[in-house]
Amino acid sequence: MNSAHSDALRFHACLLSENGSPPVIHPRELDETVQLFLIDELERWSDGLLHQLLDVVGVRSPGPRPDAGLPAGAAVRLLATAPYEVREWLSPHSFAPDRAAAVFVRTVVEARRDLRRITSARLLAHSARRTQLLAHLELLATLAVVIRPVMPGWSGLVAEHLGMPRDAHWPPTAAGHRLFVPDAPLRTGLLAYFVVPVSPPSG
Repeated sequence: MNSAHSDALRFHACLLSENGSPPVIHPRELDETVQLFLIDELERWSDGLLHQLLDVVGVRSPGPRPDAGLPAGAAVRLLATAPYEVREWLSPHSFAPDRAAAVFVRTVVEARRDLRRITSARLLAHSARRTQLLAHLELLATLAVVIRPVMPGWSGLVAEHLGMPRDAHWPPTAAGHRLFVPDAPLRTGLLAYFVVPVSPPSG
């Protein structure tokens, strides 16, 4: 089983692990999680974001997000809560992987919906579009770090594409530190990491 399959299996198991009971994995339901969320939501949001960023900021990772006085959109609001919740529910003292996975799903679905809004807002000023896309970039980087215990392969792939350390920590330990390094090369290609079916047909 490759890293993508392992990531998908662990994430699906988290979704099902209510009250700490061992989940029963059904291949069809696992494939639905991969297709309907990991591919249709997570991959399309992350790869669509990087394509838009290449158009707006170029092929290098930008500096700090210049959000003063500019409309920031949903990503900034999500950044204020979702990563903390995912990290908390995956911590040893509050371990509830089903809750962590549920927060991750809600956050990604809302982020993809917001990215579509940015894409369709033709009259959105360049500065506002740039600020909102950078907030999405920060959200993607942060989510990749906090979900790493569940999906280390996907987390490492995101790190490579954003020019950030594979072992990055969040929240940052130093004031002013950012997960992604300014002027690092940005790469698209976050589609097609996850595939279906995850499990080969029996018989």
